Amino acid sequence: MSRFGISHDDPSLTPPEQCRYDAGVAVPADWVPNGGALVTELPGGRYAAMDFEGTGAEIGAAWAAMMGRWLPGSGLQFDARPCFEHYRPGSKFDYQTGVFDCELCIPVAPL
Repeated sequence: MSRFGISHDDPSLTPPEQCRYDAGVAVPADWVPNGGALVTELPGGRYAAMDFEGTGAEIGAAWAAMMGRWLPGSGLQFDARPCFEHYRPGSKFDYQTGVFDCELCIPVAPL
């Protein structure tokens, strides 16, 4: 089952206690939520993706490298869709070290 994480704030600009983050899982199109669950749809389109493996303390640097170093020379630009982390089926998490893997996804459009 694919899982997703969407950060709504830049942690380098927003105090940690004010950072917002949504976590979700892929569900069938006919799934009906109950309790406090909400359904949202990640918009389709073109995304640049980069594999990440490391800890929570290291993921910010990976996002910064992708957006600050790769994107400016890519011939692409951000568009209005959200960035997200994609945790594929079979993604790992090591409870001893805190190391996990995911795919960092940023929405892009031609310049």
